[in-house]
Amino acid sequence: MDLHKEADRLLLTKYAPIAVVINDDMDVLESRGHVGLYLELAPGRASFNILKMAREGLLFDLQAAINDARKEKEGVPVRKENIQIERNGELKDVNLEITAFKVASNRGRHFLIMFEDSRLAGRGDSAETMSGAAKLDKGGKEKRSNQSSRLKQELAATKRYLHSIVEDKEASNEELQAANEEILSSNEELQSTNEELQTAKEELESTNEELHTVNEQLHNRNFELTEANTDLVNLLSSVNIAMVMLGRDLRIRRVTPRGGSGSVFS
Repeated sequence: MDLHKEADRLLLTKYAPIAVVINDDMDVLESRGHVGLYLELAPGRASFNILKMAREGLLFDLQAAINDARKEKEGVPVRKENIQIERNGELKDVNLEITAFKVASNRGRHFLIMFEDSRLAGRGDSAETMSGAAKLDKGGKEKRSNQSSRLKQELAATKRYLHSIVEDKEASNEELQAANEEILSSNEELQSTNEELQTAKEELESTNEELHTVNEQLHNRNFELTEANTDLVNLLSSVNIAMVMLGRDLRIRRVTPRGGSGSVFS
């Protein structure tokens, strides 16, 4: 198995096309081969967005191919050929092929992008094969015209890309503003609820104080009634006159010692 894996690795390293795998957000997830021939990190903050990493001349066709691949079914390749890019100060014709696919562990779509140098002769070689000063001049004009056309396409693609970034930023700002307004509204509601709870707390404290005051009054009245009852019992106990107290229903409520054998009847 180790021998089989090592042989496969060597074959893939030598003969497999240079390729990258990106997600639906255009971020590079994996790479195969020397991708530096077609992609490079942009200056500034590191980003693995493939549109930011594309070499000069590749952005327009790469973005168009990715957009076409989004519309195609899974497994259907989208191919662009003879794309002229700048590499080490020279112009090179390259081909790319993009295939959309899905994996079971992820619901999102992925895209396999394969790069290869075009087998057609470069513009510099075709210029060398021309004979005579007129042909060379014509080839130079065509080359400059093609370069100008590619630069215009690159500029248009860059503008569209920047415009999409600005739209995304504006949408994000609107979402953040809406979320901020919701948070402010929730904060106001919480503040209002807090004020209501504070008011309810103050009312409960006031009611508690009133109940405490009423409890003290009842306690004082109970104490006074106990004292009055004690005084009355003592008074009736010290009187040598036979007395009987009746209620409105003519039931005996209290008698003096001389009035009967008991002191309290119910």
